[in-house]
Amino acid sequence: MTHYAIAQMRAITYLSTIPQVDPDKIGIGGSSYGGFFSTLIAGADPRIKCGIAFFAGGNMALGTHIPQFTRLETMKDVEVWSKTIDPALRLKYRKVSFLWGVAANDNWFYTNSMVKTYQDSIGEKRIAIVPLWEHGFPEEVDEELFSWFDVYLKHTRKPYNDVSSLNILKKNNRIYAEWSFSGENKVKKAELVISYGKISPWRWWIHRNHLIFPATLNGNTAIAVIPVVEPDIEMLVYGNIIDENNVLVSTVPVGIKASDYGIRKAYHSKRFNLFQWKIPDDETQKNFTRMGISEYTVDHEVKRNNLSSLRVNPPSMKRHQVRLKIHHVPEHSHILKLWVRSEKKTEITFTVKGIEYPDLGSVVVGLLSGNDVQSSVPVFTESVEVKNSWKFIELKCPWNNEDIEGYELVISVKEPVKYWLNSIAFEPVWNKK
Repeated sequence: MTHYAIAQMRAITYLSTIPQVDPDKIGIGGSSYGGFFSTLIAGADPRIKCGIAFFAGGNMALGTHIPQFTRLETMKDVEVWSKTIDPALRLKYRKVSFLWGVAANDNWFYTNSMVKTYQDSIGEKRIAIVPLWEHGFPEEVDEELFSWFDVYLKHTRKPYNDVSSLNILKKNNRIYAEWSFSGENKVKKAELVISYGKISPWRWWIHRNHLIFPATLNGNTAIAVIPVVEPDIEMLVYGNIIDENNVLVSTVPVGIKASDYGIRKAYHSKRFNLFQWKIPDDETQKNFTRMGISEYTVDHEVKRNNLSSLRVNPPSMKRHQVRLKIHHVPEHSHILKLWVRSEKKTEITFTVKGIEYPDLGSVVVGLLSGNDVQSSVPVFTESVEVKNSWKFIELKCPWNNEDIEGYELVISVKEPVKYWLNSIAFEPVWNKK
């Protein structure tokens, strides 16, 4: 990693000698490992005036899946890493304008380590946390990241709006999230994002639920009620604003419990649907394409209750199987619900399978996370006969104290056959007092 960083700094030296390059207007940006290095080099090289990172940051000791870190073996190794190559280190001491784009369900760089990287940076900074995305972004967020250079290198664009910290307040036995914003760009929408369930540095980030609720705009302030489903459940809460240029800016997420604000009883009983693609539409298909999902396709011709379906084509299946990642509420039971039909009579097996924590074999992850996983991975399954008419499936998935990262839905057929899925829901079962 150090040799890569040195090579990139030498590249900056080379660029600085080219007549077409203004050495006082050099920025850096990267995606994935590139975001790792853009964060690192921005702090290490004084010739860098601004930077952006897709997905990646520093503070690896709070959670990451990159093997250069997870293959460490001792806490001394972690200390050396944190004092030398960790990307977040030098931005604590050097003011550089920087924007981090965060895919909330990324499997390589966890949201909490990204947020800490942002918090510790001392330069002009923004963070955009995009719920439901995993190592990919919608086009407008890509554009937002690239346009950061127009603001701080070309000076052809107004600075992005800035946001305050999130304020949690209680009114009429309800709790609300409130935040303000400043800047010259008109804000067209504000959203509150809530992720229910226990918060832990190394666990539950990849499959964690992120539910989006509308917020009310009043001048330069946004406010939204926080639905309380259990007074003692932990909630990760953050606010997003989107301006007229589709630039998204996020507040720093906060972890709260409603009971800490005097709320003793739930006032929202809805289970919510944690399946991330609730409404199959053209935007969903675009998202599939950008995240490399090809096993299923949005089908506007085959509908149920006027809702488009997900179509699975035989050639796209390995061993006649399709796997769908599903989000969850940590340490809770869930219920899978969906409708299915096939082009001809066949047997389809639906399996909800627990996913182990990543990097269970890593010595250093065990030291940092305290992972001592003893329980088995839960598996819930049901085989049904399906015909060319809609059939309802319901599968209960009780939580019995298993240590798991989340779940995936595995759908298997005995023979190659085209089939459709509709109204997929994965609902948490709230714990009642």
